[in-house]
Amino acid sequence: MAIMNKLFLWINQSNGDILSAIPLVFKLKEKYPDTEIVFGCFSQQSYLIEHLPINKILAVNTPDHNRIDFTPFCPEGFTSICLWLGQYTDTYAHNWENTILVFNRKCQENNIDIRLDVDEYPEILLPKFDVDVAENSVWIENGLSRSGHNFTNFDIDKLSSTFPKLNFYTTAKTNSSRSNVFDMSDKNLIYHANINKKCKYIIGKGSGPFFTSFSHENVDKNKIVVGYNKNYAKFWNVNDSKIVYLDTEIDLIKFIEILENKTMTVDEEIELAVRDAGQLPYHEVANKNKYAPICADIVNKHIPKIEKSHSEEDEQFLKENGYLVIKNFLSRDEVEQIKSLTANVPGYNAHVPVHSDKVLRVYDSNYPFNVLSYSPEHFYKSSLVVNKMRDPKIVSLAQSYFDCFPTIYSLNCWWHKYTNQVYGTQQNHRDYDDFRFLAFFIYLSDIDASNGPHVFYPKTQNGEFSEDKKMILGRAGTAVLADTYAIHRGQPLLRGERLLLWWRYGIHLNKMHYGDGNHLFRVDKEEIFSSIEDNLHNEYLFRALVK
Repeated sequence: MAIMNKLFLWINQSNGDILSAIPLVFKLKEKYPDTEIVFGCFSQQSYLIEHLPINKILAVNTPDHNRIDFTPFCPEGFTSICLWLGQYTDTYAHNWENTILVFNRKCQENNIDIRLDVDEYPEILLPKFDVDVAENSVWIENGLSRSGHNFTNFDIDKLSSTFPKLNFYTTAKTNSSRSNVFDMSDKNLIYHANINKKCKYIIGKGSGPFFTSFSHENVDKNKIVVGYNKNYAKFWNVNDSKIVYLDTEIDLIKFIEILENKTMTVDEEIELAVRDAGQLPYHEVANKNKYAPICADIVNKHIPKIEKSHSEEDEQFLKENGYLVIKNFLSRDEVEQIKSLTANVPGYNAHVPVHSDKVLRVYDSNYPFNVLSYSPEHFYKSSLVVNKMRDPKIVSLAQSYFDCFPTIYSLNCWWHKYTNQVYGTQQNHRDYDDFRFLAFFIYLSDIDASNGPHVFYPKTQNGEFSEDKKMILGRAGTAVLADTYAIHRGQPLLRGERLLLWWRYGIHLNKMHYGDGNHLFRVDKEEIFSSIEDNLHNEYLFRALVK
């Protein structure tokens, strides 16, 4: 058994590696106060650890970051512990979990009975002193990254001219002589830590200087990493929603414009909060479960919930099974009134117009395709349709499903007819519309097993697979509220035809709102609000449909 209270901790890497080890040393001494620590690093980095509760600093003079093995420098009677995160393939990312994991593994490998826990995300504590920083300031890490992980070059002159009311404090020399640019390249990292404590925004590339910003004073500030592979690593606190990962300087400018010029809308806040959700944010269940509550919390800050207007039984069934059938949602007269809106109106040969060949055709017995959809604006003019879209029970159910007030992001109406062909949506599939969403289908014709019933696979809305299916039959006016992330399809017709009206409730203006071209059919606000009250909830519910 190695001597547990004499440790030679060492790092032969860059400044970020040294900084990430600082809270580990404090935690180690707090839990094991009798531990003697000698800390080895390069001589040019030793100033970063002079404040630590250690017995000695072993500073090695070597050409800049020549990564030599420090083991030969280990004092007699001490156990050598290398803290470099990159020594294991699964700990390369610079976060607190990996810092603890590497230390614990090295102790285990050396038979040292010391273990530390990840019970909180500590600050990277550096000496604090007062520095003069102008108001409305930005701290920006604009130097070259030593490890080559990020080749972003900030155009400080462009940034400072774009935002003349902001003051930019830089870590390296710049191409700008503007009065709102402060070259702090002659200051060390401890000084920069005290600068960024007083800045409103922190912009980095994920190199060593960026780690100086992980202080208590900066917890609630927007910290922005530009040009770093966000799928490769998350910094320090992997759950920190205040760290925004952007791809380019153009994205950075757009981000600052939003922060500076106006109060963010619901969708702008959500977009920023889910920036690291990936190119296909709604596909993976883990992503949906992570970001749906975040989005709901943002919506709830802007839009209060309405009073509950549905039964506990309906809510429980919907949440457990992923769908709910509502009989007689429309009366026969209401069905005929909505059907009349399609009379002699040309449409498109796809389930939504944007996916069609864009040729307008009228649906009749000679129509050659098996699907025809209409432009949504024909239905926005109907006070009946608009009021059904805001039906208190349905909106209330959607609110309970999302844990926030919903927004409607699409409406479509289409015919299917028997042609002995199978359309894409008549095959089993999942929809990937939003982190949480519900489709609302209304049969406008009587549906039996032979003319295209909706087929739903219950309890697959959370990513499960099942062979058990529910074929939903019903008279015209029957409605189905469904989470169509679950497996589902429209049954291919064996005879006849069917007419269906369909709209969708979601958390925000999601990618499918734009992907299905719904934004192309917005109408003047008066067309929808001529028949409903113009209030906060109606405006939010219908906001995606109006100009």
